[in-house]
Amino acid sequence: MELHEILCKRQSIRRFKDMDVPEEDIAKIVKAAGTAPSGKNIQNWHFVAIKNKDIMNKIGHTMVAKNEDIALEMDKSDPEKGARFRKFVKNFTLFFLKAPVLVVV
Repeated sequence: MELHEILCKRQSIRRFKDMDVPEEDIAKIVKAAGTAPSGKNIQNWHFVAIKNKDIMNKIGHTMVAKNEDIALEMDKSDPEKGARFRKFVKNFTLFFLKAPVLVVV
């Protein structure tokens, strides 16, 4: 498959199958992500793959609380801006909780 074809077929997944992801697959995904270009080719990122649902829930609910803190600050200067932010963050806050694995960068 050519790179252009891969890029054109890319998808954002928000529904996940209820099945385990093999450790070998996670390792391959993380290795591939680690080869992405970076400034001066430093590639100074770290990846943590999380399968523990309790930890994933804590991360998700912490994100919700922090995003609400941000929205409340926005409300002080422009309530409409806070409302738009709340609507937008729903797109990337809790949908990952149904994923079998969460990779934190």
